[in-house]
Amino acid sequence: MTEDIDLFPLGEDLDFEMLAKHDPELGLQSDFFARHGFYVQRVGDWTVMGQPAGWQERALHFDVEGVQALVLHPLDLAYNKLEAGRPKDIDFMREGLNCKAYDYVEVRDFIQKHAPDHDTRELILEKLHQAAA
Repeated sequence: MTEDIDLFPLGEDLDFEMLAKHDPELGLQSDFFARHGFYVQRVGDWTVMGQPAGWQERALHFDVEGVQALVLHPLDLAYNKLEAGRPKDIDFMREGLNCKAYDYVEVRDFIQKHAPDHDTRELILEKLHQAAA
């Protein structure tokens, strides 16, 4: 349901110039995208500013040829998508609910537990309701 994979580099000794050199090889207009149907987009701290506390502990941790990687837990991804609330994010959640990748009650309970305040919680729950409609 997505054309892009967000890459969030971690570590103190990252060579951002080296990473930036690979953006055209993996980005939206790349041969990689044409061959595989998705592209890789580097993102920064701003993308996880709204993530609920503990997201890194819930994430799947794995090693790819010595590079440490994290994949958001599905509930953290759902929270992220619903918080953003763009039409494509609502569509993502709608499909996730329809194909049973997500359980409405489980997502609702996660939002209720992890939203930082009442207004944010109500806004995200409304987006969940839209996705389930």
